[in-house]
Amino acid sequence: MNKKAVLITGCDSGFGNMLARRLDELGIPVFAACLTNEGAEVLQSCTSERVATLICDVTNHEDIEKMHYTIDQVC
Repeated sequence: MNKKAVLITGCDSGFGNMLARRLDELGIPVFAACLTNEGAEVLQSCTSERVATLICDVTNHEDIEKMHYTIDQVC
């Protein structure tokens, strides 16, 4: 498939969180990478099915590989 989506890191709070919510409002599919399960759950609870939350520590190579694999399966 060749679907388009936006990947945003740091979505637990702050700018990443606000951007994920705004893009969702605009109807844009988003992969929202959060550091914690709590952050992912809060974001998922206030967004639509267009926002897919992922747990990822961007300083951890293994986490990045898992995130890449997950996104690759969808797109």
